[in-house]
Amino acid sequence: MNEAIRELGQQLESEDASERETSALELAELEDPQTAPFLIRALEDQEASVRRWGAYGLAKLGRPEHAQALRRAWEKDSNPQVRVQAAAGLARLGEKAALEKLPQYLSAPSLDVRRDAAEVLFALPGPPPLRALLKPLLSAKNEPARAWAAAMLHTLGEAEAFARWRGALASPEGRVDAVLSAPLMREPRAARELLRLLVELSREELEATEQGVTLQEMLGKALQLSGLDTLLGGDETDEELRADLLTLLGRHQHFVPELAEELIEFLSQSPPEKLGRELAQLLSAQEREERAAIFAVLAPLFPQAAPSTLIEMKGAEREEALQAVARAAAEAAGEDPRLVELTEKLRATPYRHHFEGLPTRPQPRKAKRPRADASAVRTIEEMPAITTATVTREMEIPPVDPLTRTPTQELELLTVGLAGSREEGEEEWDPTVPPEPAAVAQRALVIGGLLRRLALEERLARAKDAAAREELLRIQRWMEEEGLFTTVGVTGLELLESEPGTWSEEDRQSISWNAEELHLLLWALKQGKLPPLDARVEAAPLLERLPLLKDPQPFLESAELRFGEEIEAQRDRWEVLLECARYESLARGITADPSIAEGDPDLELLLESAEEVGFDRRGTAAKHGKARASAEGLRHWSRHLVTQLQEEGLLPGKPGEGLVLQGKRLQELSDDALATLLALAHGRFQALEWLAAGDVILPEGEDEAG
Repeated sequence: MNEAIRELGQQLESEDASERETSALELAELEDPQTAPFLIRALEDQEASVRRWGAYGLAKLGRPEHAQALRRAWEKDSNPQVRVQAAAGLARLGEKAALEKLPQYLSAPSLDVRRDAAEVLFALPGPPPLRALLKPLLSAKNEPARAWAAAMLHTLGEAEAFARWRGALASPEGRVDAVLSAPLMREPRAARELLRLLVELSREELEATEQGVTLQEMLGKALQLSGLDTLLGGDETDEELRADLLTLLGRHQHFVPELAEELIEFLSQSPPEKLGRELAQLLSAQEREERAAIFAVLAPLFPQAAPSTLIEMKGAEREEALQAVARAAAEAAGEDPRLVELTEKLRATPYRHHFEGLPTRPQPRKAKRPRADASAVRTIEEMPAITTATVTREMEIPPVDPLTRTPTQELELLTVGLAGSREEGEEEWDPTVPPEPAAVAQRALVIGGLLRRLALEERLARAKDAAAREELLRIQRWMEEEGLFTTVGVTGLELLESEPGTWSEEDRQSISWNAEELHLLLWALKQGKLPPLDARVEAAPLLERLPLLKDPQPFLESAELRFGEEIEAQRDRWEVLLECARYESLARGITADPSIAEGDPDLELLLESAEEVGFDRRGTAAKHGKARASAEGLRHWSRHLVTQLQEEGLLPGKPGEGLVLQGKRLQELSDDALATLLALAHGRFQALEWLAAGDVILPEGEDEAG
């Protein structure tokens, strides 16, 4: 038997339910007949989540010899999600009764059950049986069932299905299911309906929560998956669509960041005067207290139209809008090129007095960190910020200050050099060793506690919530009783000990990034897979693997780490991604302001290293100028670093082709996408650096207390 399968099977004996669930899921995804005995064992687990993946795995195998186990689960299991997966497996084996039962689960009270049922139905081979099964549901009184059935039938060409789906979307009872089913259609009309809903619903309706996710968040995700981009090629005379797209940018663009640039380009095709009038009409339709804030968001995106918009506004509202822009420009300190362009344009109008003294160009910031290995190039620790209107403070990478560390920065990430490589006058460093498994598990619990509190703080920020407040206080007591506060930094301790509901939006955004570290800690503890390369992870599934508000000792005592070589390989991977993101950021900064490159010894070392691996610096400078040569040299060195990892199998793509993310090369990524990569790489590298070599070795004869 495959050793990996045997190891996963042994983990099904663990006392930790989350470890058993992870094992069952990984076994199921293998689709290997050798996993069958373990999947059958998973079907008998006391935890429904483990049984669900056991049924799912057997269903994917599709072997007649497993029919009896699947039938027993379908007929007798107490959990409907388990029964759905078992019924799907029997349906694939040709059992008519199970096949006919599946559509009934679309009417289940639980959204999770309905979603599972839709997924397995949509995966059934061949459209004829699916159409016959679902068509009766178009007339069902149950709105959720009608939404899912209509979306699937529309993809099969059923003429009346779309109208029925739209009816479910209009109904409060079927709305969530209609939103979640919309991506099945990949239909511009569906995207149009979702967009209209996002624009027209009240704030209270948009912030309604279903299983920890707001309707607003669901709509944003569904829009991106449903073909919103296909609307951009439509008739430009569709004024209602244009107004909705402007509202989307002004109020909800953080839910569709990948599409923001396309929307801006599409809407900018109108003459500035016409676009300015459109903006003014849009603002007049909003609540008075929202108008200035929306103008401050939209005006930098369309600076050429801003003067026309201001002319259309009334005196007091115009002043509020101008003041909002001035505040945003002052906070950006010249780092946002769109705000800079807008303020420069407004300086040429009668409103110039609002923008006196504001910076008109980014202020370069540099901090240098020598690599420990003298033969390696130096890295540039802090590049000029990537700044667009949609890059928020949560993407900034704060310096690590000993007095203001977050919990995830509490154990300092030291740069470890080679023995004897320290130069005269250089500060001594303390040797480090990887942390013990229990320390990693404890750190995961600390971050888990912070992230759980974050979810509760977000609920309290929306409205008074007695249940959230009570659970938050329980989290505080539990962390204190279990001694977890001892591993928290000053900032983290202040946040955890603060009164419920007092976290600021900045606090919440900052803590949300800790999900990246938690994912890697759980991976290192053999409790999950690696996170996706170019997307943020979700915190909620990670928290389900932690014994929050329970006895943590079994979790701490059973902690087991992956091999050090595996962790070090991932650390090297993310260090290169971080370096490449920084170099691309610097290259863009140099292109915008060549003075950034003047007299920088670190940059000079990087360019010399690029020349050593084939970069024609002199020829590029002669043809395109010194600044262009510096930018291209940085990109050449980045490709060299990526090629090395591609040759080792640590990054996707063919060696020599460079880094490709989201279908684009690093140089082609939008500023927003690059900012996200920079933030992800920074957080993940720090986490992996601590996992690889994060604990200071104590002097001989001293214990921790000493």
